[in-house]
Amino acid sequence: MGVIIPQVVTSDRASGAQVIDGSFKVSEGASGQYLKRTPSSGGNRRTWTWAAWIKRQQLTDKQTFMFAETDNSNQTSFGFNHSGATPASGFYFRTEISGSVVNADLNAVLRDFSSFYHIVVACDTTQSAADDRVKVYINGTLQTWDTSPGMSQNADLQINHNVQQQLFSQDGLADANLTTYIGNE
Repeated sequence: MGVIIPQVVTSDRASGAQVIDGSFKVSEGASGQYLKRTPSSGGNRRTWTWAAWIKRQQLTDKQTFMFAETDNSNQTSFGFNHSGATPASGFYFRTEISGSVVNADLNAVLRDFSSFYHIVVACDTTQSAADDRVKVYINGTLQTWDTSPGMSQNADLQINHNVQQQLFSQDGLADANLTTYIGNE
């Protein structure tokens, strides 16, 4: 087995760099510039974790990191909020289960264009406390919800379902300029 050498994003590699090994940039509104996969069978839709390094490029538009839907009444997505959201330019987590929609927002304001954010979304809908069902860590700090995701206990979300899973896109269109690092930590 080979040795895994972790890639650490440091200020000299990220702040002024245009390209970081293992990263890619999603261009705003560009059809096809995103990652997608449709699993042949579903996985655990109640307990999962998502993580990436994200460098924000603009505040005007919502920037979706992950999106999955069975139909217009059943979908899950999360990413950066836009400047008109409350709170403005923070982080959102949206669930729609059988037509019941919850738009959750963190208290955090994320407006830094100069460096990468390390974002971890840890979902466990089996937790008894509603605020513990989705936890978001930004740069290692657990964030607090302004509006809780509020889905019911043991809810099956669309992430890990056997429907198309889209990274950095919603409905097949890249939402905004994002520089992203996905790799070994």
